Amino acid sequence: MASCGQTTNEPQKQISAINKEQIKASERPLEKNTITFQELNGRAVLIGEKINVLNDELKAITTLNESSIVDLTGFSDSLYQKTDDYCEAFRYVKINTDTQKGIVDGRNVYQLTESQQDTSFFYKDKNFEIKTTSFFGIGFDDDEGLTFCSKYYEPVVIINKDINQPSLIEIIENDISKKASWKDNFRYLELMANDGALDKIEKIEQTQSGIILTIKREFQEGWNEYQVEIKLIEERYQAEYLNYGEIKY
Repeated sequence: MASCGQTTNEPQKQISAINKEQIKASERPLEKNTITFQELNGRAVLIGEKINVLNDELKAITTLNESSIVDLTGFSDSLYQKTDDYCEAFRYVKINTDTQKGIVDGRNVYQLTESQQDTSFFYKDKNFEIKTTSFFGIGFDDDEGLTFCSKYYEPVVIINKDINQPSLIEIIENDISKKASWKDNFRYLELMANDGALDKIEKIEQTQSGIILTIKREFQEGWNEYQVEIKLIEERYQAEYLNYGEIKY
């Protein structure tokens, strides 16, 4: 059993600053080699169907599947957008895999971040950790305040630390999952950290088939608790919502 503190999905400071002037400049047609990148070290999981990997001229050279794990090597200095919708703005991200390297639309890239709590646990002598993620698009806030953007997800990954392998956690859909996820129809387990709710893992308990998370969700007014069972018997990890408590004030 483990007791946990606060969970956050806040993007890392080096990539969180949003400059709307940079976006305006990026609306002009891109010329060859006009994108400049800052160095970045980290890992990420890709979200989206058939994600294009681009060369330096932003032409597709291959595709990667959803849930692919990639190494991060850089992110664009500026934000880019292909429509008039500010919520569609994003940074380009340089990635590496064992066989490919290139550039990816940052809206598909969810970087593994350090949770502000202890989410490590042991199961059958294996050491695991749960990590939150942040993506390279526009979240619920920027340096000017709330954006009212919601075109993003908040997936967590579970890492088998013995082999350093992160994996998304697939949701076993039921009536409780639809209620707890606010019907966003996302396939993977999320922990909310936005202007509507903040999830905190309060307790991790072992079961025969995995673990049960007890999670406290704080709203702008009130809070509740719910439980999720994560099944670790298969290589493909799955989560099932067991309950979703009434809101207390």
